[in-house]
Amino acid sequence: STMSVSAADTGECGRSIKQIDRESVHKICSGQVIGDLASVVKELVENAIDAGATCVEVTMRDFGLKAVEVVDNGTGIMPTNFQALALPHHTSKLTSFDDLAAVTSFGFRGEALGSLCSVGTLLVVTRHVSCDMASALLFDAAGNLASTTPISRQVGTTVTVTKLFERFPVRLKEYTANKKRELAKVLSVLHGYCLISTNVRIRCFHQCGIGNKVELLRTEGNSSLRANCTNVFGSDFVRGLADVSFSHPETGIKVEGLISRRSGAGTNACGRSAPDRQFWFVNGRPADLPRNSKTVNHSFHSVARNRYPAFVFSVTVPQGSADINVTPDKRTILLQDEQYDAICASLTGELEKLWEQVYLLTVSSST
Repeated sequence: STMSVSAADTGECGRSIKQIDRESVHKICSGQVIGDLASVVKELVENAIDAGATCVEVTMRDFGLKAVEVVDNGTGIMPTNFQALALPHHTSKLTSFDDLAAVTSFGFRGEALGSLCSVGTLLVVTRHVSCDMASALLFDAAGNLASTTPISRQVGTTVTVTKLFERFPVRLKEYTANKKRELAKVLSVLHGYCLISTNVRIRCFHQCGIGNKVELLRTEGNSSLRANCTNVFGSDFVRGLADVSFSHPETGIKVEGLISRRSGAGTNACGRSAPDRQFWFVNGRPADLPRNSKTVNHSFHSVARNRYPAFVFSVTVPQGSADINVTPDKRTILLQDEQYDAICASLTGELEKLWEQVYLLTVSSST
């Protein structure tokens, strides 16, 4: 049978096919990049870390409905970049598609600040290391620089987003009705950056009305994954985690991390009732690796039926061997089949040894 093509697809219904205007394209695409409060915070925290910040502070006012502010002590933004800062698809991270294989920064698509202009009002206060004064930059909905005002500030950048989703009434209504759940999603996303970002102090606050700011999350600029994990989830949580480290020379893959013990002290010994604390990172980037998660959960089920391990795994693959440009949020990372297989096979072997070690230790201590 032949594929049927509707009149609407061919323009035969009386309407001619025309190019969508730039403003509409910008608004449509921005809705994909910035879909909720968590994506706002994610993009701004990534920018701060990419700028070399060692201290990042996130403040949400009235669940982000009043304002979202991210303050960093990074290198700041050069005045020559002010005009292009929030224009769509303008970035300092790459100049062509060929540069993508060598990208090590979180951001590279040049979409974040431009999208924020479309879904809210963007104010950037920044002072570059080479400047004596800071500048307050206000942008319009299209990402054009509307005004520049000299201001006093230490080296670094403060980005404030107000009137979030006011141009998207359906999304604003949905967000307002679920604001507590949306705030929890922000913390869930921040957990990933807090865990993997060593030597970076991250703090997150929430403020209702004119009340005091309440600290929701903090790390202390630690140098290790385990120490960051202690800051985020507590020492009792981390006491129940065992270290895992191995490499696969044939594919150049290295894996380091922490996973629940099958028994012993700590809140994670014998796992959890749900897979709610499972984190993957690929070359320092938060990622979703469902195929590998399934392997880890299956292995844990062999020693703790109906339980799920908490784990944090940092995977290092050779530069250029992973595709990070799959989705706007960049969490979907495609590896080569042999890389997936290598991680699964090596993890299975390492975990079987770990379960056996813990079992023998438990038996010996009880006799």
